[in-house]
Amino acid sequence: MPLVSLSGIDFDYGRLPILRGADLALEPGQRAAIVGRNGSGKSTLFGIISGALRPDRGAVEKARRLRIAHLAQDRALAGELPLFAAVRGECRELVALEERCHQALAALEALPPGEAHDAAALRYAALQHEFETRGGYDLDQRVAATLSGLGFAVADCERPVARLSGGEQRVAALAAVLLQGADLLLLDEPTNHLDLSAIEWLEGHLAAQKSALLVVSHDRSFLGNLCTITFHLKDAQLTRYSGDYAFFEKERAERDRLARIAYERQQEEIARSEEYIRRNIVGQKTKQAQSRRRSLEKMERLERPSDERTLRVRLNPARRGGNTVLVAEGLAKRFGEKRLFAGLDLQLSRGEKIGLVGPNGAGKTTLVRILMGKLPPDTGSVRLGKDIDLGFFDQHLDLVSDAHTVEAEFRTLDPTMSEGECRGQLARFGFFADDLDKTVAMLSGGERNRLSLLKLVYQRHNFLILDEPTNHLDIPATESLEEALAAYAGTLLVISHDRSLLDGLVERVIEVKAGSVTDFPGRWREFLARGQTAAPGPSARPPTERAPAASNGAARGPSPSPPPGAAAKPAGPAPWSKNRLAQRRRELAALETSIAAAQAEKAEIETALAGSHALGREEIMRLTGRHQELAAALERREERWARWAEEIEAHGGQG
Repeated sequence: MPLVSLSGIDFDYGRLPILRGADLALEPGQRAAIVGRNGSGKSTLFGIISGALRPDRGAVEKARRLRIAHLAQDRALAGELPLFAAVRGECRELVALEERCHQALAALEALPPGEAHDAAALRYAALQHEFETRGGYDLDQRVAATLSGLGFAVADCERPVARLSGGEQRVAALAAVLLQGADLLLLDEPTNHLDLSAIEWLEGHLAAQKSALLVVSHDRSFLGNLCTITFHLKDAQLTRYSGDYAFFEKERAERDRLARIAYERQQEEIARSEEYIRRNIVGQKTKQAQSRRRSLEKMERLERPSDERTLRVRLNPARRGGNTVLVAEGLAKRFGEKRLFAGLDLQLSRGEKIGLVGPNGAGKTTLVRILMGKLPPDTGSVRLGKDIDLGFFDQHLDLVSDAHTVEAEFRTLDPTMSEGECRGQLARFGFFADDLDKTVAMLSGGERNRLSLLKLVYQRHNFLILDEPTNHLDIPATESLEEALAAYAGTLLVISHDRSLLDGLVERVIEVKAGSVTDFPGRWREFLARGQTAAPGPSARPPTERAPAASNGAARGPSPSPPPGAAAKPAGPAPWSKNRLAQRRRELAALETSIAAAQAEKAEIETALAGSHALGREEIMRLTGRHQELAAALERREERWARWAEEIEAHGGQG
């Protein structure tokens, strides 16, 4: 039975149809992508599946007790809690169960020996078993591994969420969703704000999970590496393709080709019929002409196939420029104790297409600002070559003034521009009559991006530095931009986490990582083949006060281990508070009680099985199964006892 099934779904925003007759089904463990232009209704579809939106027509069926975790585009963690505690607290069911365990332990300790004490011990043991079965004792390790994999450093764990950047708060929300243990994950643009290493970790993590997955993403490599089903949403119609993203692209192109041929042939037939009617409506062939007119009126007209690409980009430098585009010598930069790079020499030549990569926070944007002359280096110099005209695209979209209308903002480049040229240029980037009077403040992220790109393209620079140019763009717009950049005759330096764009575009890779810069003369795939992928910074781990021994839990937890280079170096244990030590000691004592009870029950079963000639077959099977359960439980509890005893000694000794 499918986890979720949508049948004949219609949904409108006012008079605008978003979905018409949409069907979707997802089985346990399946991973599917939903693709389409920005504004086509992908997030609406997620809202219907999650229950946040109700369709106008159609049926939504879900498996019983289906647990759904939904990362919406605008979801971000907030509040004053430290990052680690905030993400951990989002695992509400496990945290509530943990609190029930603590309450049961407190009740147990308050009772004197006797029947009531024994009954309380059994209740506590049952809760403890449920908490263990659901991975509660590994929760801290899983939180740490997830935060580390997504690029957070050790020091980030204790930072209040409110002091994180907007992008970091969004990534924290992603971490919380991944830790829910849901049957179905709905992830809307999960790779936003992640660096390359974090994206690769996320791919591996999702591939290792049993959860079903529906994902919306503009990252074509991410979709291709994860999803085996693709749903395409276009013109309110949802089409299923039984294959990965590459299969979808090939099949869609063929369907679009056939649709264009069918439309063109029908238009030719209509034109011939109309010409026949015009020539013969009066005369000897009037009846035949009237018959043709009736046939034409009854004909079901095919709609003109629409093109999803909103960008019509051509990058033509106004002048050629010299052979040497930029020379940097002896560059060094640090912020406080953190060194970004030192002794850096770079030379860029005309026509080169260069990718600038590295973990978030490694210094890519700082290096770009130095190359542009917007930030002074600590040492070294930068000079542009002869006749070099530099243009810059900022991922934070600083180029746009919120107070202007779209048309007025574009006109700031050339107030003498004719209305026809202005509107023609805007139309090439998907801005039409209804958009021109919008203020920039009203635009979506994708629209702001397109307007910034249009301003850059119009100025015809011969050297472009682009900082995350595909952020907020949908896949059709990204593909249009990629084609234009590939045909660009000028010099290009691009910061991007879009592996498909890097793979199809750059011929040289500069990596900023761990205080140094690597300059690799080759294509992106060759760079990866040499094992020079960017690694994340220092790994996140639980705050020392609750850090279990690293050798346990990580091996048993359902999350995969962080990639090489992401594991945190163990720091010397810090002392725990008196309350935390007392709590752990009480838990250790209760654990000893549950171990003793399990050992006693196991011994009783062994005695019973020794006289199995007096037992029936079903009873023998039941006792044997219970004996195996107890043996496994004892092994886990004894491992936990050893771990907790080591913690008490390491973090508090006998004090």
